[in-house]
Amino acid sequence: ENLAQFFSNGAAILFHDNASKLATTATGIDVTGAVNSTGEMRISNPSATSQLYLYGASGQKANIILNEYGVRSWHVGAGTFTSGNFSISDGSTERMKIDASGNVGIGTSPSAKFQVNQTTVNEVTGFFYNNTATNAACLRILQDSAGSSGPALWVRQDGSGNAITVDDGSDGNTVFS
Repeated sequence: ENLAQFFSNGAAILFHDNASKLATTATGIDVTGAVNSTGEMRISNPSATSQLYLYGASGQKANIILNEYGVRSWHVGAGTFTSGNFSISDGSTERMKIDASGNVGIGTSPSAKFQVNQTTVNEVTGFFYNNTATNAACLRILQDSAGSSGPALWVRQDGSGNAITVDDGSDGNTVFS
């Protein structure tokens, strides 16, 4: 049974049960099997444009699993639940997805650029804060590419003492106050 092979050019191969597990090469090392580390792992190459590549075998996922031991693990990566998508899950439920079209869904598979689905009764879906100034938009919904001059809906505190004013973005066109 081979345990190790060493070559005059500096290459080395380590074996386990006659199977190659670690080999040095001209460009680094090749590992066959899992790498387990009880210490810190660093990947550094100051001249590289990318530091880490994860490849899933054909039909497999390419994910990073962040595990807070005994509490929760988060799966982040490509194809966690559906091939071709980037997603974040808790291992059993997809929590956020960016699909191949760039649509973002939280709690749902998106059918629009940004979609949030809340299924828990009496739970707030989201918060929007603007602590900068009176009359500043807290939420602005635009209907076209006109930018800030063409909102379809504008929710703000208008300084009049009304808690919220909903208007169409033009002066004096208050829809609700």
